[in-house]
Amino acid sequence: MLPDENLIELLALACHHDGRKLDLTGIDTVRELEFWPWLRDGGAPDAVATLGSNSTPRRVKIVIEVKHGSGKSGGDEDQLAKYYNAAARQYKNHDVFLVYLTHHRDMPIGDLESSLSCLAGGAVIYWLNWFAVAKWSGEKLHRSQASTIESRILSTINTYLILKGYQRFDQLNAAPWESTGETIYARKYIEKGAPLRLCCDPAYRRTYVKQLNLHAIPCLYTRGGISNELC
Repeated sequence: MLPDENLIELLALACHHDGRKLDLTGIDTVRELEFWPWLRDGGAPDAVATLGSNSTPRRVKIVIEVKHGSGKSGGDEDQLAKYYNAAARQYKNHDVFLVYLTHHRDMPIGDLESSLSCLAGGAVIYWLNWFAVAKWSGEKLHRSQASTIESRILSTINTYLILKGYQRFDQLNAAPWESTGETIYARKYIEKGAPLRLCCDPAYRRTYVKQLNLHAIPCLYTRGGISNELC
């Protein structure tokens, strides 16, 4: 639902386990985005994006497989290798790439290497995680004008991913308070050196509280008031 450059920019964040980014140089158009298309002899990945250019003859097919907490499926045949091989056979006149979009904080190198071991030399699988999508959408939203349709879509994406726990912890006062009043309240207490009180949304708590030194936090801030119990 966003302008073409948004999807292209997002997919270009995907990287190979050797550090290479997905090269979409010259690509400026999303020709088609199919959800759950059937690949001949290869099952149905979550999406296939057909990308192109108005100035060059380059044509690209990106197979996208998405995970939220689950691992690869496919039984005896590696799921990602199966999709990549099927797409390469079906889209012979395109540059074919596969993007594995997952919940992992760090690159699941074992998953990628096991898939690559089933592919011919030269094949590349790229990885992207939901944390990067949340960060990207937040930065795009920050730079956009609040009145635009695009900003509303970005806000929906960003809010949803934050509630799912996909926000990186950058600084102590960066917890996802939705109310300006709550943010001001928290900042006043932090400035005065009062005990830190974190926004304790269940998704945020599940993702971040275990990473903190809980002995240094005597109580937590919740939307309903003050809780004296640690999560």
